[in-house]
Amino acid sequence: MAKLTAKRKVKKVTKPRAKAAAPKKNIGAMMAGGGDKKKRDPNDYTPTPEGITRAFIPVLKMIGWPKSVWEPACGKLHMAKELRNAGFDVWASDLIDRGVNAEIIDFLKAPSARRESIVTNPPFKLADEFIYHALDFLEVEHMALLLPAGFWHAAFRAALWHQHTPSMVMPITTRIDATGQGQPTMNVQWTVWTTLRRPLIGCDPLTSEEKNWGRYDKAA
Repeated sequence: MAKLTAKRKVKKVTKPRAKAAAPKKNIGAMMAGGGDKKKRDPNDYTPTPEGITRAFIPVLKMIGWPKSVWEPACGKLHMAKELRNAGFDVWASDLIDRGVNAEIIDFLKAPSARRESIVTNPPFKLADEFIYHALDFLEVEHMALLLPAGFWHAAFRAALWHQHTPSMVMPITTRIDATGQGQPTMNVQWTVWTTLRRPLIGCDPLTSEEKNWGRYDKAA
């Protein structure tokens, strides 16, 4: 008779599920200090930490900045209050009513300059329009803007630089908390136009006719 052999029960081995891969970080955005676009205000409202203005005030006083200042993107007065505390006569306005008793004005439609100078942190997506409107249309002689650190790295802004060469570009050696989430991630700089100082010489943006000139040449 044939021997009967008992069948062994084979346990099924289930492989553990692989963890979902973490989303890749945009290294370029990290180096430039870019924040999460999903967290950004729809009107590109980026409050200015008070210390950024306080650090800049001695520079304004050193070059003899006019006491009469227009802050046309005042938000909740973070910058305007520091300027006032330093003795400047600040007229604050904004496109959006943020409950701080500021004048509600669309700066890009303003027919004339309300004060002798401008100091502001403009909506970054409208920074170019702010510059052209202030310097070409309003003919403001003194303006200081807080801008992204890489603002002048864009090739298309070389024409703006040559048309309206700044008097000063001052990198800021800390990052700002652009979203109010307690995470300083954005690199910024002050750019200054003023008749009190000569335009910068020898600091023009460097451009090239080569295509992809920022990449390595292919090996022969």
